[in-house]
Amino acid sequence: MNHLLISLHLPKTGGNSFLQALQSAFGSSLRQDYSDMSRIQGYLTGELTAQEIAEPQIEAIEHGTRCIHGHFLPAKYISIEDQFELQFVTWLRNPVDRLVSHYNFFRRSYDPATAGPLFRRIIEEDWSLEKFCFSDEYRNVYSKYLWHFPYERFDFVGLIECYDEDLDFFSRRFLDTTVKASKLNCAVSGDEAGTRIDIGFRREVAGFHADDVALYERALHEREQRV
Repeated sequence: MNHLLISLHLPKTGGNSFLQALQSAFGSSLRQDYSDMSRIQGYLTGELTAQEIAEPQIEAIEHGTRCIHGHFLPAKYISIEDQFELQFVTWLRNPVDRLVSHYNFFRRSYDPATAGPLFRRIIEEDWSLEKFCFSDEYRNVYSKYLWHFPYERFDFVGLIECYDEDLDFFSRRFLDTTVKASKLNCAVSGDEAGTRIDIGFRREVAGFHADDVALYERALHEREQRV
């Protein structure tokens, strides 16, 4: 079978930086899949089910494609396992820091002409960081993306906090070449853009997103075993 690398870009986990690395390795054999972005917002609000997002008919994979990268529910690609030898990879980030980064990204990049309904509501209703972090829509985002997709199915999970080292490991194990790390729009501080959060708030947010914290801690433990 042909090998196909499926790279899941979870929101605010360095996906643009990783895309650049994949482009340097795969060139024209890489395809981006961001076609589900607006429907994923509908999934987060409960207007669409995970099944409606993850089980659409996949367009025929172009001949020569060796890597697919983007925002999607990875269960979407399980249906082509009889055609390709698939490898799934993704990156995680401390869930509390990821939420702060996501909130700040929305605040600074809002364009009413292109924003989806949920994005627009967050800005036009002037959500506070606290409201965003404790919203049902963004609760356990990692886990929502991984609907019907067991964590064990990933062949690689990198941590953004260790981006350079994990990218080096990834490139040596999964690519035919070593790629140079570059960081695009990738801040890893919980105090990003001056948004300071105290220990008590951080603890409360972590508790609200316990499923995602458990996934992150599992990835952290596995990385410790690996290195």
